[in-house]
Parts: sequence; structure tokens; C-alpha cells
Amino acid sequence: MIRNAAPDDARAVADIWNHYIRDTLVTFNFAEKSLADVATDITARQAQGHGFFVAQSDAGIVGFATYGQFR
Repeated sequence: MIRNAAPDDARAVADIWNHYIRDTLVTFNFAEKSLADVATDITARQAQGHGFFVAQSDAGIVGFATYGQFR
């Protein structure tokens, strides 16, 4: 199921995001995200009218997608 993210999803999103920051080159981020960073990102992007979505299965959060202005 795809749904709007909530600040309570921050831990699961941070775990996924930080794996890709730490172990791959597929993101423009260089520093890992704290739980507070992710919770703030979720709230701020949604307040700006941008989406922040999570993919949820019976196992929990398995992915996320977001967008916003790059520069």
C-alpha cells in the first residue's frame, strides 16, 4: 500500500535512506539523516505541497518516495 508518510514513519524511512547514503552513490546526500531530520523533512515537504509517501507491506515500511525543489 502507498500512503502519505507521517512523522512516526521517520525511523523506517531513516533506516532505508541511510543505507543508500552510506552504502551507494544513488543519492545526492552525503551525511546520514537523523530521526529528527527525517520527521522534519516529512512535515516540511508536505506543508510545502510536495509529496512524501511510504510503501507499506505487512512487514512494515519497505520504501519511500519524495520530491521537492532541488536548487
